[in-house]
Amino acid sequence: MAEDAKCGLMLWDGESRGTLNNVLNLLGHGKKVMVYLGPYKSVYKLSNEHDLDSLFARCDQNTIQDLKRRLEPQLRFHQL
Repeated sequence: MAEDAKCGLMLWDGESRGTLNNVLNLLGHGKKVMVYLGPYKSVYKLSNEHDLDSLFARCDQNTIQDLKRRLEPQLRFHQL
């Protein structure tokens, strides 16, 4: 999907590993991603690592660290 898409639109609860994996795959392929962060009812435009860090800053840090650990083998874009 990430290779064929021109961009992505994700609805994320700030916890789902699958959605975050899709975001990372798209960014890793140089695609822009719009993420609707459900708990805050806000939209984030992501196109680079800095944008992703800004999104992560809005989320529960324990959850983000757990997601990073679980997705580590699949990460191509975001450095831990």
